[in-house]
Amino acid sequence: MLARRQLGLSMVEVLIAMVVLAVMVTAAVPAYTSWVQNTQIRTASESIKNGIQLARAQAIQTNRFIRFTFTADSGWKVNPLDDPDRDPPIAERSHNDGSPNVSLLIVPAGASEVVFDSFGRVVTPPVPIAQVDVDNLKILDPTERRTLRIVVSTAGSARLCDPKVLNSTDSRYC
Repeated sequence: MLARRQLGLSMVEVLIAMVVLAVMVTAAVPAYTSWVQNTQIRTASESIKNGIQLARAQAIQTNRFIRFTFTADSGWKVNPLDDPDRDPPIAERSHNDGSPNVSLLIVPAGASEVVFDSFGRVVTPPVPIAQVDVDNLKILDPTERRTLRIVVSTAGSARLCDPKVLNSTDSRYC
């Protein structure tokens, strides 16, 4: 008698493969979700820092007072101080552009803008933004939350740092 050759997979083999795949996906989803949320924090932080740096560079380049302002929807725009409603603005970003779930904590409280003079220094008054903490409150596990901070010096430089880094020799130290 000749043996029959099997041409394909049995139903048991297919079911086992599906169970293994389901277990792997179930284990990966929380890590993936956390990664996406932390990526949104990084995207928003880099965008804010780049907007502040752009405003400073424009002030130096055009020899005008340039203002970086947060908008009502947690986005931002860059415009000349003497033309705050310029359309289109020099640059702008909506909070929906890559990071819709982030929250901002601006220091000092009530500050919403920073103005640069033609030398790239921060102008006061008004009370300028000194620090912005970018977080994502949708990450419920605090151990996975990665807040990033943008610090604006009175000399006008903007720096991105991580408040959780405690080693003062680390370049990410605040």
